Amino acid sequence: MGLCDICRRIGFDNAVMPPFPREYRLPGLPDDDDDDDQLFYVELKDGYNPPIIFGYSHYQSLHDLKNSAYDDDDPCGLCLVIHQEFHERWKVMKNPLSHWRFFITCREHNQQGFQVWTDWHHGRMLRVGAFGYAAKNDDGSSFSRFYRGRMVSRYASFDACWDMAENWIDKCDEKHDNCPPGPADVELPTRLIYVGKDDNDLKIVETGTQSGSYVALSYSGGPQPDDGFSYRLTQANHDEYNDGIDIDSTDLKSAKTIMQAIEITRKLGKKYLWVDALCIEQSPRPDAPATDDFHREAPKMAQYYSNAYLTIAAAASANSSAGLYTDRKDYIPENHYTFTHHNNDKDFSGEMVVYPLPLDRENILALYVLLEAEPIVKRAWTLQERALSSRTLFYASDQMYWECNQSFTCENGAVRFKGRMNTVDENTRKIDVWEDGRKQDPRGLWNVQVESYSTREMSRPSDKLVAIGGLASKFAKIFKDRYLAGLWEKTIIADLWWKPTKPFMSWNDAKDWSPSSVEYRAPSWSWAAFNFEDGYDGGIAPTADNRAIDAEEVGVYKGNTVKVATASNSFGTVKSGELQLNIPVLRLRLNENRTHLSRREFAFTWEKRELHHKATLDFKFNSVDEVNKLEIQAAVLSRTTDDGTYLCILITPVTDSANYPDSYRRLGTMWIQESDLGRHGPDFEGLWWYLEHFV
Repeated sequence: MGLCDICRRIGFDNAVMPPFPREYRLPGLPDDDDDDDQLFYVELKDGYNPPIIFGYSHYQSLHDLKNSAYDDDDPCGLCLVIHQEFHERWKVMKNPLSHWRFFITCREHNQQGFQVWTDWHHGRMLRVGAFGYAAKNDDGSSFSRFYRGRMVSRYASFDACWDMAENWIDKCDEKHDNCPPGPADVELPTRLIYVGKDDNDLKIVETGTQSGSYVALSYSGGPQPDDGFSYRLTQANHDEYNDGIDIDSTDLKSAKTIMQAIEITRKLGKKYLWVDALCIEQSPRPDAPATDDFHREAPKMAQYYSNAYLTIAAAASANSSAGLYTDRKDYIPENHYTFTHHNNDKDFSGEMVVYPLPLDRENILALYVLLEAEPIVKRAWTLQERALSSRTLFYASDQMYWECNQSFTCENGAVRFKGRMNTVDENTRKIDVWEDGRKQDPRGLWNVQVESYSTREMSRPSDKLVAIGGLASKFAKIFKDRYLAGLWEKTIIADLWWKPTKPFMSWNDAKDWSPSSVEYRAPSWSWAAFNFEDGYDGGIAPTADNRAIDAEEVGVYKGNTVKVATASNSFGTVKSGELQLNIPVLRLRLNENRTHLSRREFAFTWEKRELHHKATLDFKFNSVDEVNKLEIQAAVLSRTTDDGTYLCILITPVTDSANYPDSYRRLGTMWIQESDLGRHGPDFEGLWWYLEHFV
């Protein structure tokens, strides 16, 4: 095939090195103005495997490049221009890099171009940078129809943005059989916002048994004032809102995110919009108990988002007043170059803009899909809202993104995936993020969702289980299993061995926990039990690793007593929960000599036997004395088949023994080697308990 039209115009013998953008330097490498005059030297410990390094293929010389580029049997899939310019730039270093390789890539088939440069030291890639090029799509030319890269509009409110969004929606309606509900009528939610022709028509309608089509909004409400947002639906204003909503007197006008979602609903020709704050009765004050209407409606959110014609996601908005239409301040990066490109074969021309691309995104394309830099992924509720929606239009800080059951794409054309993020919809084409060919089983998918969910913020801690309840209800049908406050009955023994990646909170703040505590949100044996302190940057590892899944069960599950809130169901708010287990229990003593509080390493002995493995406690302790005061026991869940290691959870009596006698709560996890138990293992002679009140 030879060179494509763009590559033919590259001046191979006169390539110019672009400046290296400072914001794209990888951490740990010297800057131009660093006083340090040598590169980092990393010595790997024995047995340590370094992480995978992402990078690009390259040719060793300009000669090799030209031979490849002009070979008719080798398509112009990756053309490289090498430019030697390193010694002058880094001559002050004691260990200078051997040379600097700069190259341009061009992909003929998708017409999205990249310029990439790398630094090398002793044959190892140290830096990689990338440029992309895009057709300017605001000049009225037909150029962008032939080139995938596009310049995004300065403002998300521009007509060009809506034209693209409308094209995505129409294409999905017409061609995607696996993206329900499309334009079809579905069972409507209990109540909806009627958007009418203008803001004078707004009101809340009770739908009864009607069918129709509606739009849903996924957004971050942000911190509420002490008396709550004045526009939210309450029992006091419910009848008034059925007659009409005055956006000025209710201050709904200030909620730009909701108001702009109403505008989009009208553009789509739809009558109804579902927004939680206006379609579910809220408490009079944020710190008041949730309403009965909330307990009835929250578990139905799986149905509400699944059946929505479209979900609008305010990805870049940190609160309800920020709005959907953000100013893309970097829509044309500071380091860019504009030129006119002609295509004689197709008889058109237009302007191209070359601009720097973030290194992480060009090396790990999954970052486009994860939207990790956006405020919306910090909110707990939005995880299930995305997973349950058939199709979502994201208004992010840099551009719009589209996701449906068959595809994921973005406004600038940089990536197009045939598939979407993980979801429970069996018709979905799932994106294989790491392209390793593995098919994720439903249990593994649930664990991934819980791990992501556990890192997200929640304004009302009591909603911990409610905000994932809709997703859990979908998984319950797939598993054909009973949901127990975040865990599953059929796999309860393995599920109990979850671990926090870091301690949850101070033991002083958690020691008075009990089902009657105002801080209660789930049983201690559930990952949903405790709230994270401000600034907590850890998460939950469900079942911790595959050893718990594959291990032979030792403990025997006998039953449970899980009570939910009035008007709720098993996927809603939990008032209390007990497990009954037949299980070997070992009374432990702290080994102070091997315990290192600063490293959060806790060593124990059993019957004067030193236990080789350190324990992992769920909480932060201020002193060894705090731990010594506790009665700590290890309940043996299962035994690994490969090395005979026992997986245990650590338990301790509930502080409120007057109201909860003979009740135990979770404290952490521990491995115990079979050899540590002597003659007592594996039959655990005399160590079996009937743990009736594991709360």
